[in-house]
Amino acid sequence: MLCTSRGISCMFIALRTETEGFVTLVRELNSAAVAGEKSDSDANRQRFEEVRQAMHQAVDHIAEVAGLTDDEASRKRFHTG
Repeated sequence: MLCTSRGISCMFIALRTETEGFVTLVRELNSAAVAGEKSDSDANRQRFEEVRQAMHQAVDHIAEVAGLTDDEASRKRFHTG
């Protein structure tokens, strides 16, 4: 889809997809935190840290696709592997 400053809208599905994934991670982080309050185990602490790290990676992905149309995001992913 053509994207211009003259009001033709762009599709930013890649950004939305990354953002929805981040919201899922927020839910997982909260779940891990609640589980950690109930049982302070190494496994619960590890799960919390794993989700926290995944959130950092998700923010990096969000930053990569912000402002890109779907076509641009697809080309960027194809070229960067």
